[in-house]
Amino acid sequence: KDTNKVFGGYSSIGFCSLGNDFTVNGNGFRFHNSSNNFIFSFENSEDTQHMKISRVVNQSQAILDSDYNAFNFGLGSLAVNDVSLHANNNSNNYENNIKTDTVYNIEEIESYNISIIYH
Repeated sequence: KDTNKVFGGYSSIGFCSLGNDFTVNGNGFRFHNSSNNFIFSFENSEDTQHMKISRVVNQSQAILDSDYNAFNFGLGSLAVNDVSLHANNNSNNYENNIKTDTVYNIEEIESYNISIIYH
């Protein structure tokens, strides 16, 4: 809300039913490994030419499995809880291209599941 910014991300492992293949860090956080994840932002929905992309750099902490977030890329690099979006990347698990200390109120969320169909 109150901004035209668009944030998003891609996870090759999804967010639901992540299974038991995770590591636990010293603080007790459960992380899932992925080498293909990325997060992105646009300044506005009309300008796709100036997209900022941040690829995962710490693959072992690509996705934080947390009961408190709808999704959480790399411990707050891009995370949603309740109706707020955080994009601070203080954990440095993703490239630092979309870092902001602003907490955004979410106006709209779109989610897509991409599947490969083999014939």
